[in-house]
Amino acid sequence: MLADLNEVFQIANEKKIAIGAFNVVNFENIQAILEAAETLNMPTILAFAQTHEENDVAYLEE
Repeated sequence: MLADLNEVFQIANEKKIAIGAFNVVNFENIQAILEAAETLNMPTILAFAQTHEENDVAYLEE
């Protein structure tokens, strides 16, 4: 499920937990992080830097 940061922080406040934020550079990173988050039923933040696209590292559209 996609959520905006306000929703994610509300969950964190209610559960009194930290939310992991992960810098992702490829599809495999995204897949692994999302699988772990779903298994644990926990929210997570995926960070994708624009420079990854600019430097031909990875593309967000993929």
